[in-house]
Amino acid sequence: ESHQNFPDSSDKKEKDGKPQNYMIVDIGFNTMDIAFIVNGKIIRITAHEEKGFIQLAEVMKARILAEHNRSISLKEAANIIDSGFYMLRGEKFLKDKLIAKMKQEYTAGLMYYLEKHYGEHIDKMPKLYFVGGGAYVIDEKYSKNIKVVEDAEYNERRTVEWLERCSVPLKYLNSSFCNFIGNDKVKQTCMK
Repeated sequence: ESHQNFPDSSDKKEKDGKPQNYMIVDIGFNTMDIAFIVNGKIIRITAHEEKGFIQLAEVMKARILAEHNRSISLKEAANIIDSGFYMLRGEKFLKDKLIAKMKQEYTAGLMYYLEKHYGEHIDKMPKLYFVGGGAYVIDEKYSKNIKVVEDAEYNERRTVEWLERCSVPLKYLNSSFCNFIGNDKVKQTCMK
């Protein structure tokens, strides 16, 4: 994938203590969407199928089959990751150590993928902000430039608040980013 039109952001400083150049990585169940912010403006958005939380759910599903000889759905696997345990016939099987390891491996794999596709740009970005329903599985210890936004699941109020905290002026949001957010009320706000 060519990034020839990507501006050089290496010499831009923080404004009012907030970075002007960073990436937003939105991890959904199935997809991962990335927005590049340069000089405080969204300049590019990319979408990546099968890179979301589903990867962890598939691993958990396979582990439950291997360890307990039970086939479960991806939704059940996601619930195990959320709760930290698997219930079978009234017996509780703790999975927190496995889940911690899975999160570390997912973060490492995701960062490898991002590095492979956008490494030259990540080098110039002081922060990678992880948002979305799947952001909580990111291991912030992986790198100092990783930040998981607290309560990062999008809703109309949190989205606008989060964008403002990250110094993204709403006037710069284009219809692509509003579609990326996926909320009609936020889209209307963005389009004003």
